[in-house]
Amino acid sequence: MTPEVAALSASFAGNRGKLPWPVASGFISQKFGSTPHPTLKGYTIDNDGIDIQTTANADVRAVFDGVVMKVATVPGYGGTVLIKHGEYFTMYSRLKTITVKSGQTVKARDVIGKVATNKDGISEVHFETWKGLTPMNPASWLAGK
Repeated sequence: MTPEVAALSASFAGNRGKLPWPVASGFISQKFGSTPHPTLKGYTIDNDGIDIQTTANADVRAVFDGVVMKVATVPGYGGTVLIKHGEYFTMYSRLKTITVKSGQTVKARDVIGKVATNKDGISEVHFETWKGLTPMNPASWLAGK
């Protein structure tokens, strides 16, 4: 790890519980980890991140300084942006539009796109935090509302 990567990683890690939400308003509609399916008994839903319901066309923002590693369309998740913060990563999915490009440097609260609205009229961003290849509970990284 270069000194710059180490410093960014330490800075990201030091902000656990203090990161801004990726949207200005909303609530967690699906938690991290395995949770019981809401209607199918005996089934669980596995989630490597959290889902945040918000308003239609809401701006989706980077939660910390970093570099956009990937902009892609992921089956089931739609428009997706992956941002690297040293050895940490954040992922933002279910985006209708994306306003950043791979290799671009972003600062905390920079707008990276707009949330999509599904066929049921629900506007929801999927947000993940990772350390290397290990998913972490994003809710524990975000500041209280």
